[in-house]
Amino acid sequence: MWNDDRPLGVSLVSILSWLHGGWALVMGVLSIVLNPLSILSMTPIVAIVSGLTYIVAGFGLWAMQSWGWRTAIFLNIFGLILGFISFSIPWLIVHGLVLAYLFSVRQAFDQH
Repeated sequence: MWNDDRPLGVSLVSILSWLHGGWALVMGVLSIVLNPLSILSMTPIVAIVSGLTYIVAGFGLWAMQSWGWRTAIFLNIFGLILGFISFSIPWLIVHGLVLAYLFSVRQAFDQH
């Protein structure tokens, strides 16, 4: 699973995906455990599913798999949309930068 050809930025985005996914997963599970009725709002389910998706994308990026790149692109586009909806400037900046970086290293994923 170790790849010497992986750009450092891809490694960082992968690790950040794991951290973000783990946080969302824990928050979703804790929300249900602490308040079982919270499941009616679907927010904990969305947090759990997005957390798992971020974790999977992180593994795909780490392994330099094209499906990992596509998943990360999807998640960051979705993050941009949520950033626009919530008027979150930091969220827009982070997801915009990650998207720009992932598109700049796209060819590295084609070689694997």
